[in-house]
Amino acid sequence: MSQPGPSTKRNKRKKKQAAAPAQSEPTAGGSAKRGGQGPKNSKKGKGKQVEPQSLASRAAARKIVSDRKQANAEKHYDKATGLFNDGKYEAALKSLQDACVTFKTLPKYVLKMASTFMKLERYEQAIDMATFHIAIDRNQNNISARFLRATAFIREHQYAEAAVDLILCKRSRPEALEVTDAIEQLHQLWDVDKDYFERNPEYANANAVHTIMATCTANYDLDCESDTEDSRHIGNGKPCKNYNKGAPCTSGSKCNFRHAVDDRSVRDQLGRNVCLNFLLHECSKPKCPYAHFKANLPINGWWNKSEYVAYYQSVYHNLGELIPPFLGRDMNGQLLPFQQRETSSAWIDSHHKTEGARHKLRRQLEAQCAFDSIELASTGPFPLRPVTFFPLRRTRRKMANIQLEDSFSEYDDSEFDIDDFRGNRDGMTITDYIKLGYRPWDASEGVDWDSMPYC
Repeated sequence: MSQPGPSTKRNKRKKKQAAAPAQSEPTAGGSAKRGGQGPKNSKKGKGKQVEPQSLASRAAARKIVSDRKQANAEKHYDKATGLFNDGKYEAALKSLQDACVTFKTLPKYVLKMASTFMKLERYEQAIDMATFHIAIDRNQNNISARFLRATAFIREHQYAEAAVDLILCKRSRPEALEVTDAIEQLHQLWDVDKDYFERNPEYANANAVHTIMATCTANYDLDCESDTEDSRHIGNGKPCKNYNKGAPCTSGSKCNFRHAVDDRSVRDQLGRNVCLNFLLHECSKPKCPYAHFKANLPINGWWNKSEYVAYYQSVYHNLGELIPPFLGRDMNGQLLPFQQRETSSAWIDSHHKTEGARHKLRRQLEAQCAFDSIELASTGPFPLRPVTFFPLRRTRRKMANIQLEDSFSEYDDSEFDIDDFRGNRDGMTITDYIKLGYRPWDASEGVDWDSMPYC
């Protein structure tokens, strides 16, 4: 009896050893660039497996959701406009906020909200909303927002800030009577002589240029919520590393971990959650569960603007090198601009027991925002400096020579030559002059406000 030949079944059972996939930044399809396509749908997984979508298909799906949400938001806006015209400002404000919650904070929503806050005599909030409008409406002259903000500044006795906005309004619309009237009103109110400081000492150290660094702009720059299963998947709250790093999550809808964005991340156009600490250049965790690439984030976001990154870095360090919920939600677009002031104040109040500690932290954050805003506005050869605003005339003259010293107490007026000063002003801007304490209607020193650049 002959011996049986070699078994063919045993050979069939042998499996090829898969090559290790190369690690690189995920592509639009969700797999590594050199690792081939991700696994296809399989019924044998623990949960429902979803084929990774391309960037184009995700964009098309988002547009359908976005159009639907914007249509609903427009209904709230139309309702708010009618209520505003009827003088029902509180109800109009509520409808405007509903429009922002339903979709996102569009320029026309926030400008109408600023007007509503003015009617309600809530001038700080009006300034916040007008500033936000100026920050996000990048292709316009922002005349309406600047004039509204200047009016609010005047009501808040912030005359220098009002002057800067009115100068720009006058330049763009020299025939506008309301701008001329506002300048005349400011002329009557604003006195930079010594007696002004004696009557209003709290304004002596104010910054000349009001912050143009509006926070919460991510709410406008990012897409509205996509309402996908992943965007709502919370799990146990801990972020899913596979999902965020671009490798398809093998557990799908039954994953124990979080696929939705949280307070420490921002969602990109592929649905991945990008590490906020990474965007601040502060993440040192080798096994961070969030994505560490920003190629799929919108180009106009704060993460691509050095002055905004510097601002958020300073806030991060002032808060003890942590990102509390109010800051994370500001950075990832979940916090709306009309919520920012109240939300941040509530967090500061709850984490600092004494009024002195709360006041100190607020001053630190405000000072840093003002400093970074000055950096943002200063593009000329004479950068603005955080020095005392509205100096006396002798100090102002010395500053005009761009010879800033630690003390002006020994300065002698006889050393000042107005002709030398007039010959040394090339390249100065509106913000330079406002910082030096000059009024926009002051022609005594030959200041040509109409032809001077803003910054």
